[in-house]
Amino acid sequence: MNQTYIFSKETRNENLFYLAVAPLFIYGIYKNGYLLYTNKYINLFEVFKVAMYPLISILIGYLIGLIFKNKKSELLKFGVLAGLVAPFDFNMIAYFSICIGMMFVVALVPNHLKINNIAFLCTILIILNKIFNNSIIFNPMEITNMYKFTLFDLFFGRGASFLYTSSVFWLLISYVILSFIKTYKKNIFIISSITFIVFSFIYMFITKSYLNNLILLLNGTSFFSFIFIAPINESSPSISNEITIYSILVGLISFILVFIFKVYTGAIITVFALSIIYRIYNIIRQKIFLKHT
Repeated sequence: MNQTYIFSKETRNENLFYLAVAPLFIYGIYKNGYLLYTNKYINLFEVFKVAMYPLISILIGYLIGLIFKNKKSELLKFGVLAGLVAPFDFNMIAYFSICIGMMFVVALVPNHLKINNIAFLCTILIILNKIFNNSIIFNPMEITNMYKFTLFDLFFGRGASFLYTSSVFWLLISYVILSFIKTYKKNIFIISSITFIVFSFIYMFITKSYLNNLILLLNGTSFFSFIFIAPINESSPSISNEITIYSILVGLISFILVFIFKVYTGAIITVFALSIIYRIYNIIRQKIFLKHT
């Protein structure tokens, strides 16, 4: 019998979401603020700027939520996630303008037509950075390529990523916390990450290139996508067999983009593309159902 996830409005455990992101914010400020400042890569104002990304995006989500009260929780969560995926080298005015535009999309588009808006936001940032040849995931210390981090360092978050998504260790802690939220689809992370890891190791053995591929595997942005972005309720399946297929595709296509095409942000692009495909599939399925009723 297929298990169905109901999009419950129960919020008793929803505050666990904010607890889950807290370690990511703290570590992100340490990595992209404190460490860069103490090593003289940025000045004190730029440390403040790193901290302002999540604070301002959360404030914007809260204020727009006061206008669209029925979407208040969704907008606030979007603001939190938007702060986590802020790129290091991006104009702040342009970034927050895009965020505000996306929040109005979140507020005005009905749930049955929604795609994954956080993945959409990230994809826009990735495309714009590609056009203007900016670095979206490398901070000034990482751009120099002077430091050789161990796999242990990378696991704990010293690798390239968005401002607050680098630490696989803290992401796993976040996942444990999120698992206590009743509406959180925890199976998506398990299936997609296992698929991603299994294909990664097969690829390593085929290519005989272990270290470079392990560095790609310990890409915090991929695990952030599997834990926080792929399971978003409105843009992911709600029936068990569909969740399984969706999760396998997330892991497999992410592997292809990250390992074959060397796209560090491949998992986010994958989630965005699959959310569009899933929405089209749902629209077609509903039309067929209505035609036969």
